[in-house]
Amino acid sequence: VDPSYVFYPNALQNIKKYIPNPKFIIILRQPIERSYSHYLMSKARGYESLSFNEALLKENERLLNDNELFNFSNHSYIKRSRYYDLICKVKSEFKMSQILYLKFDDLKIFDHKKDMMKKIYKFLDLSFYHNFNYDIHENKSWTYRYKSINNIIYQKGLLRSFLKGIIPFENVRYKIINYINYLNSQEYIKDQDYLSNINDEFIKINNHECKLLLNDINFDINDWII
Repeated sequence: VDPSYVFYPNALQNIKKYIPNPKFIIILRQPIERSYSHYLMSKARGYESLSFNEALLKENERLLNDNELFNFSNHSYIKRSRYYDLICKVKSEFKMSQILYLKFDDLKIFDHKKDMMKKIYKFLDLSFYHNFNYDIHENKSWTYRYKSINNIIYQKGLLRSFLKGIIPFENVRYKIINYINYLNSQEYIKDQDYLSNINDEFIKINNHECKLLLNDINFDINDWII
């Protein structure tokens, strides 16, 4: 479960090569909101020290000097929000019947969550049962409690290298790192006014992407246009 599948070069071709009949569930979010969420994640991991607007202005420069694809993963705030190009890549490799588009906003509304789940089950040819807890909210915005511990987890791979030397099982190492991260994290209260602090060019990019998408998806995104 990773949006990088439609973003990284050759990922779709590799999927097509190894999986005979894959199905893709693409959950779309307002482009600029997705960019901001991505920014908060990089900031929480200690990868970002700039303001949101400064980070957007510096993005192209960062992506040009990125031999190890670090910035491609962590600072591609606008590039990953250019959904239309990404969707065109998917459509060039797979049939429309293999793709289900969903609206991220529906995850926030209780009744809409049920409809989303039904659509997913139908798309995957699975029997649907009404036994889900729709109140669970995963993937909240977070920040670290102690920067020093956060640096050990995310920067230079120090903790990963240490654990690799003493624990041979990757899934065990992954669980240990996730647990340490959980203990060191706290919920981050988003800046609800972040749109007023960015350049107009980024608002225009958001609106342009929304207009490009209107003919490709089966739900209304006019409320994403600012």
